[in-house]
Amino acid sequence: MSTSYTTNVKLAMPAIGDTGWSTPLNGNCTTLDALGPVGGLLVTTHEQPSGSLKVDVAAGKYVKRDWTVGSYAGISGYTLPSGSVKALYLDATASYALTAGSAYPSTQHVRLATVTTGASTVTSVVDDRVGPIVVGT
Repeated sequence: MSTSYTTNVKLAMPAIGDTGWSTPLNGNCTTLDALGPVGGLLVTTHEQPSGSLKVDVAAGKYVKRDWTVGSYAGISGYTLPSGSVKALYLDATASYALTAGSAYPSTQHVRLATVTTGASTVTSVVDDRVGPIVVGT
């Protein structure tokens, strides 16, 4: 049997009855993780499963209010307060700095996620990123 590949992303699809799926499956995970629209600016718990009040924000690109493209370097281990619900966003009024607020502001910003914490761990992360947009050049 032979492996075939999906049209758009070229993910490996081992044939039915094939063995040794670990190599193509691991390759697919690496491919998906590297895709900017999938992983860019993604907020995840610092540990899997969460063992602290920390989250990580992946590096990524975003469109600024003047339609130029900005880049965020990402952060590992951003600490949130216990027992809270926080909107995480890049604040345009503060040079696109990572901000955790009680809600998304009415001013320009890049939405990332809504994060809920318990007493000592992150209990949920809701992805609030807006999908890719196309702007003429």
